[in-house]
Amino acid sequence: MNSESDSESLDSEVGEEQSGNLRFIEALSNHKVLFDKSQLPLIRKKKENSLTKMQESYQTIYGKSITMKQLKKKIQNMKNELKKKTDMKATGNKKIILKDWEKKLLDIIDKDDKNPTLHKIPGAATTGLKPLENIEMQKPAEIRHVLVRPPPSSNITPSKPKKNKLEGKETDETANLCTADLQRLVLLEQLKLTRMQIEREQLLLDKLRPSLSGTQVLESQDPGSQGPGSQDPETSTYSLALDKIYTML
Repeated sequence: MNSESDSESLDSEVGEEQSGNLRFIEALSNHKVLFDKSQLPLIRKKKENSLTKMQESYQTIYGKSITMKQLKKKIQNMKNELKKKTDMKATGNKKIILKDWEKKLLDIIDKDDKNPTLHKIPGAATTGLKPLENIEMQKPAEIRHVLVRPPPSSNITPSKPKKNKLEGKETDETANLCTADLQRLVLLEQLKLTRMQIEREQLLLDKLRPSLSGTQVLESQDPGSQGPGSQDPETSTYSLALDKIYTML
């Protein structure tokens, strides 16, 4: 009689525990954010609020308090127990019988924790898995992801190629020169122009020199005239320009 009474008492306790677990999972279904793996500040805040409410639900369901750490551990243990029971590597083709709270948890748990076979075959959680001889399953190695590029839209106007601003000014001589060589080439051209300008001015002075010879004699006799070492201002200016260009070269 005592053994029968103890067995009935044990069955009653198990039944109460299973009933409490089912009520706990039903309360948990209202806080699916606890299964979200995101660590964003907003999601973490929602998780904290949901855990506080689940603490209150736990107190109501089981008649005792629970710490936040214990509550997290209980939820994780229930998930691990369900995952272990529905793991195809461990169960193979055996019949799987889930408890009521496990079926409820299977409906709300994160997809990453679901057994994909149980998730896709209706009734697998209650009736077990049937032999797979007649079910064609594609192996992962045979799966191919084909990327299809959409056809170009006829409304999109093709962009015109940008013209190089130096395209019309580039020559065969400058096309293959580096920056330093280009700078040196510019200075040489400036030197060439300066010399040409000096020669032109010199020719002009040579033409005017006969008519100005009388004036130069008078100026040489003027006490305020320039000394023998003085230099023509224009010639001095050109000399300074040449010196500057030679320095840059």
